[in-house]
Amino acid sequence: MRIDKTIFDKGVELAKAHAELALKGMDTKAIEEWVAHELERVTQPLEDEIKTTKSWWVKLRNRVYINVIQQSAGAIVANIQEEIKKL
Repeated sequence: MRIDKTIFDKGVELAKAHAELALKGMDTKAIEEWVAHELERVTQPLEDEIKTTKSWWVKLRNRVYINVIQQSAGAIVANIQEEIKKL
């Protein structure tokens, strides 16, 4: 059992090191594209619900959520860049 934990811990350590190198290699454009993709993944279900619901409240709520999410994209990118610098 101890050997399994040691192997697992070493795998996690290697994965972290690989992720850190990958993140450090990302330029601003790559980060912006990644954030845009993730934001699209989050907002698409909201857009879909707007198209299918008859509730004006759900439409309004989702539109506000989408606008807030889209407005925060620049701040998200800046935050990611700052965190990468700390690595």
